[in-house]
Parts: sequence; structure tokens; C-alpha cells
Amino acid sequence: MVVDANNLISRAIFASALGDLQAGGRFTGGIYGALGSLRSILSDPLMVGVGPIYACFDNGVPVSRMRALPDYKKVRRASRESLPEAEREKALGQILACYEMWPKLGVCCLSYKNREADDVVAAVVRVLLASGVHPTVVSSDRDLFQLVATGADVFDLRSRTLITLDEFAAHSDGVPLGRWLLYRALVGDSSDGIKGAPGCGPKRAKQLMLDLDDSSLADPLDPHAQLRHLCAVLRDRAKDAKKPRAFETSVLSHEDHLHRVLRAIDLRASFGPTDKLAERLTSLPRVDTKSFLQQCRALQFSSILGDPLGMLNPFLAAEARR
Repeated sequence: MVVDANNLISRAIFASALGDLQAGGRFTGGIYGALGSLRSILSDPLMVGVGPIYACFDNGVPVSRMRALPDYKKVRRASRESLPEAEREKALGQILACYEMWPKLGVCCLSYKNREADDVVAAVVRVLLASGVHPTVVSSDRDLFQLVATGADVFDLRSRTLITLDEFAAHSDGVPLGRWLLYRALVGDSSDGIKGAPGCGPKRAKQLMLDLDDSSLADPLDPHAQLRHLCAVLRDRAKDAKKPRAFETSVLSHEDHLHRVLRAIDLRASFGPTDKLAERLTSLPRVDTKSFLQQCRALQFSSILGDPLGMLNPFLAAEARR
């Protein structure tokens, strides 16, 4: 199981942040909530048989991504605006607390300089697939749906469903898996400050993807080749149209920008060499009950969630299946 840790923990932090603030600003609800979510995922019938657990954390942004998208991540999520700046930083400190706590539960926590959690998740998936392991990614980030095309499954935290190769279209509003990256580039992502093609919203972008015939391409899964082919089709269409459709004209006028977006969001090679990462994946921590209970006492865990020993069972079971 490969967890997009920042995604999971942030959801817990901002679900509890106002309550923590009103309780005196001792931000621990995100730690409790994230741990409860992780335990719940391990106990979900869809995740039966999970063995090693790898949790991937943010530690900067790839330089190439910032060059391609200077406004990347400048837009703050609305949920974060509910807290003043100083308190927001304290609340986000719970991510580090989870990074330090989870290894006591046998979770292998991974963080690399100038890499986001998404990049590490994709790299771990690549290593596991190469070793013959079928990984399941845990996240609510739709950008990670692209990993289904590489051979992973995705457990979507929003819908609590498992997205597989056979069922992908049911979770992507009908957008074909092979064109998912191009679709994401066209619509953009306002929460991450990624601009797509103005006027080309999800409905229009989906129709373009469904109409696109990429059977003539040498590599039908190459999103850059798909974009070039799409623009060629739109240019031919514009020649015959008395009044070209505005969103199609927008795609053509933003072709270079869309190529930059594709380079930024394509996770297949965003991590770089994986030799050292592969070695790290074999060095798994063991469940340390004593240290975990000590940390729970420091966090007054039992007064909030009850006996922390009850939290350990799914992690012990996962450790036994390694």
C-alpha cells in the first residue's frame, strides 16, 4: 500500500483545525484523524491482504515543475483560509508529527528533497511493479489516477472505492484512461494554480478526448503526441468552419502552455533514478508497541480515541503479511 501521506493528513488537519483552535490551539486532531483514517483503510474490505505500507511525504517541489508552472501552488485552498497564518503553520506541523509516529506502526515513511508526495508515490509504484508487486495507491488526488495506466490500483479517499484498470471510466466521468493526462491538462487545476485552456471545461475537454482518434500515433499513450494530433485536427476543423468554436481556438492558442502543463503533471519520470529508493523499500520498520504507547500518552490519545492498543491490530496484521 502506497499512501499519499500529505493528502491524507491534510484532510484530517483541516477537518479538525477549527475545533483545535477553539480548544486552545493545541493542534493534535489531525494526528488522531490521520491515524484513524489509516487504520480504517487497512480494515476496509477492499484492502484486505495489504502487506508493507509506504507513506510518501512532501519535501519541496521539483525545479522543472516550478520552471514550467511559475504559479504552481500559489493559490491557497479555501479550507486553509479558516485559520490565521501563525495557527495554520502550527496545524501543518502535525504532518511532521505523523512522519515521526508512523514508523512506530511499521510504516515506511519516505521524503525526498525537491520532491512532492505525488512524485515519491509514482516512484514507489514504479519500483514495486518492477519487482512483481501489484501496488495500491491511497489518495483523493485525481492526478494520481494516472498511475492506474502503469499497473497500480487507486483507493480513492473521497468515494472509498478502489479504482482499477477495468473500472477506470466509471470513476473518471467516462474519460478514457489513455487520455487522462491530456484531459487534466486541458481543464487545469485551480487549487494548484494550474491553468488549462480557458473556456475548455470538463464537459468540452471530455468530448474532445472521446472524439480523439489516436490510433495512428506511434505511441497512443504519449500525451504530447496526443496534444499535437488534437491541435492538428482542430486546425483542419477551423479551416472548414465559418466560425471556429471559442474553446477549440483556446486550445490552439495555448498549445505551448499545455505542453508545459503535461511535463509538470506527468509523474512517470518526475522522481529520477530509483536505485536508492529500491534499497529503502526493503528496509521496513517493525511495529514498536512500547514507543507507540509512549507517544500516545504524550498526546493524551486515550482521552480522545480510547485504548491505543486497539489501533495496533491492523498494523500488526499488515506486518505479518510482509
